[in-house]
Amino acid sequence: MIRKYSYLGAILSLFIIVNLAHAGPEPLSPMDAKYPYAVKSVTVNGNKVAYIDEGKGQPIIFIHGVSTTLVSFDILFPAFIKKGYRVIGLDLLGYGKSDKPDITYSVPFHAETVIALIKQLGLKDVVLVGHSMGGAISLYAMLKEPDLFRSMVLLTPGGLNEYSASTVFFFKSFYNYAYGNRFSDLETARKYYRGVVYEWNPAMEEFLKTRERMMIHPEWMKVQKTIKDSSLSTMLIAKEILPKIGEIKKPVLVLLAANDTLVPTKKVKANIEKRTKGWKIEVFDHCGHLIQYDQKEKTINSILDFLK
Repeated sequence: MIRKYSYLGAILSLFIIVNLAHAGPEPLSPMDAKYPYAVKSVTVNGNKVAYIDEGKGQPIIFIHGVSTTLVSFDILFPAFIKKGYRVIGLDLLGYGKSDKPDITYSVPFHAETVIALIKQLGLKDVVLVGHSMGGAISLYAMLKEPDLFRSMVLLTPGGLNEYSASTVFFFKSFYNYAYGNRFSDLETARKYYRGVVYEWNPAMEEFLKTRERMMIHPEWMKVQKTIKDSSLSTMLIAKEILPKIGEIKKPVLVLLAANDTLVPTKKVKANIEKRTKGWKIEVFDHCGHLIQYDQKEKTINSILDFLK
């Protein structure tokens, strides 16, 4: 009898181990994700905006891209805090630990959130650092209220290349099939994120593990809508931004990536050179769209040299 129960116990244990091995990742709410510093919040038009605020000195606001959060800059934050800057990173509304109201999201809407945060914190002489869509948001905010800012850094920015009407139509009509799967299907997401860096690295592996857990949480449905709205707005906003970038009189640094699969580096560089004077442009070789993950030290050093 003892031998019989031992045998059944062994079978049951093996069954549990096999099922655990094949179980997927544990769902993670974006609200519960691990952040590098204490998270604070302000209220903008009745919605909570989450942000981190570390260090003292010249304020630098980091604005994330269309499918990320402030954590996409966590590998950069320590270097700027150490150099005596006040580092502020926010989750735009619809993302991360910020509220996710059921509205239509856009670059102008996100820029207004950034401006409201700056005013509520009483910041002056702000340096903007925007990645991807965050670059388009930075440009829009700078054009709208230039007196708030000292300078601007654009990392593989959106908003500086116009898209044809057919491309926009295709995006609207076939978003779920051609674009949306990268933010809803785990296998597609793995392929997509491996394509936005030149070389896979431990930081990206950790990013992907967290992202996969978020994507299977019910709250992710709200984030997916934010991503779709914001992506379309980033495509459309270039028509409004590009004709005006020559009006920006503050110093601007643009860091582009030679192997960027999302932003057309050559076109963006040509658009900037055609319409501006004095903007500093650097193109990093062996580098993809997530420039801070591919070329961390080079990105830090270029920004610090620019800020001097």
